[in-house]
Amino acid sequence: MTRRIITFEGIDGAGKSTLVKSLHNHFTAKGLRVRSTREPWELAKVDQDPFIATLQLMTDRRHHCRSLRYDMDFDLVLIDRFDLSTVAYQGYGDGMDLG
Repeated sequence: MTRRIITFEGIDGAGKSTLVKSLHNHFTAKGLRVRSTREPWELAKVDQDPFIATLQLMTDRRHHCRSLRYDMDFDLVLIDRFDLSTVAYQGYGDGMDLG
């Protein structure tokens, strides 16, 4: 089976984490090897300055993507927030030029 990655985007409290947990359990019960992750991945605190925060988040995403790339022991990866959240929060929310 080809490994698939599904990302879930949405506002705070929309149920993304609940959905990821439910789908993780569902697909695991079907015999798939499932990995669930979220972003920010390892970042505990984001700076108040929008520019610094964006750099922190992009560095965190780089580490996150590397972990997904080198850990090939999964059929399905479910990610709670990914690149569209960056566009929404850092791009439209903080006014950062993400182009």
